[in-house]
Amino acid sequence: MRTRALTFTLLALAACGGTTQGGAPVGEPDAATHPDAAKHDSALGDSATTCGGTISFDLAVDASGQVYYGGPQPPWPSQSTCPGWLTIDHAGAALILEKGNCDHSCPAFQPQGVAAQSLTWDGTYYPITEPGGPEGPCQAPACAPPGNYVATFCVASSLGDGDASRQEAPPTCKTVNFVWPPPAASQVISETITPAPDGG
Repeated sequence: MRTRALTFTLLALAACGGTTQGGAPVGEPDAATHPDAAKHDSALGDSATTCGGTISFDLAVDASGQVYYGGPQPPWPSQSTCPGWLTIDHAGAALILEKGNCDHSCPAFQPQGVAAQSLTWDGTYYPITEPGGPEGPCQAPACAPPGNYVATFCVASSLGDGDASRQEAPPTCKTVNFVWPPPAASQVISETITPAPDGG
């Protein structure tokens, strides 16, 4: 079993690289550690990867004041990582898009200023490996298998008059079906969300 896991890890590393670049993790709030991260494009994976092209996910938020780009499960989409503004599902399971971003407690989610969010995905994800394997959980990269996928964009309204009284509304989400790998070398999927006080 160890030999099979090591072989898979080596094949995945050869095919996909194994680094992440720029931006904050999709599944984690970034206000505390990266206050300006929402303003920058995030690119996951290595530019030399051969997973099969790239898809850029762009989110525009039509709101004033502050909003949440992540929150507790439920009502945010359930996954093995801290929920954020973008979730990519395949065969009913959410992919872990950031190395090491699984099997840990999520930090408290904080409201942030409205800003466009963007992530360019090259098909790399980080599966949870078997306990006792050569790598820790979601450390070894793999290429997403060809097939049908669902992207879920979410934003939540921030309610209240001051920081101390702010609370998070349920997220307002939109889903988009797409195919991996993309039909062309690159693809852009854009959505605009107006977060509603009662979610939806």
